[in-house]
Amino acid sequence: MKNLSGLRAIGTRASADVYAKVLENGQPYIGRDYVVNADYITAYEPVHNTLGAIIGMLYVGTLEQPFIDMRNRVIMLFFAIGLLGVLTAVVIGYFLARSISRPIEKLASATREISDGHFPVAIDISSHDEIGRLAQLFVGMSRHLKQT
Repeated sequence: MKNLSGLRAIGTRASADVYAKVLENGQPYIGRDYVVNADYITAYEPVHNTLGAIIGMLYVGTLEQPFIDMRNRVIMLFFAIGLLGVLTAVVIGYFLARSISRPIEKLASATREISDGHFPVAIDISSHDEIGRLAQLFVGMSRHLKQT
């Protein structure tokens, strides 16, 4: 740790919280603290003489800013991944919905033709799922109606 002059920050003042906890109460302090000119993640430990009296404190710390920067990058990364996931789900949902709604629209159009007295022989639905089966049954029904 260096002070504003670039020299080692020996003998710098501790915050009131750190002073009270470490030097007055003899307890270690671990937490965030403003040291010299920036926020640090710090740990302070009281130093005792041979008689057990507190004669100072030992300080260990690291700048907090790199951790804040890393946290912000991780948040942005998770946000970007989440946004990409949502966009992917929307695109897949759109094509899935279209694959279901387009054959239903064709069946609705064929129903209108039948109600107008035209009996289509085939409907261009090539799926092999429930909607394809419904289209086949619809064509069969239309043939029977035409024969009747």
